Amino acid sequence: RPLKGGVIADFEMAQHMIRELIKMTNISRSFMPPALRMVICIPSGITNVEERAVREHQTQLFIETPYRNAKLFATLCQTLRPQTRLCIAAGITTDDEWICTRSVADWRRSTLPDLSKIPAIFLFGGN
Repeated sequence: RPLKGGVIADFEMAQHMIRELIKMTNISRSFMPPALRMVICIPSGITNVEERAVREHQTQLFIETPYRNAKLFATLCQTLRPQTRLCIAAGITTDDEWICTRSVADWRRSTLPDLSKIPAIFLFGGN
């Protein structure tokens, strides 16, 4: 079951759900046309958010303006626990769509592709 208690319980299923939900919106090639609005979340208290996600079996989702993706990724890798799973979905509904879920420990050992001009969604949570 991808959803449990109203939150995402399965990261792999979350990847597929996000992809399909965005496809259903019939957005043209532009991910964020001017008519759409977006809430920007800045993880200033990421440790408390992570603790709540683990305690309540939630998934937390962050969307940042593309030029700040690298900074958000670095902040998440620096502050989240190594065993926390982090999913990054970038360029959804484009030809360059990229979705990957790894533990924070694995992300720390790898390099993030250049996402400076690509809309991306960052998800993490407790299993």
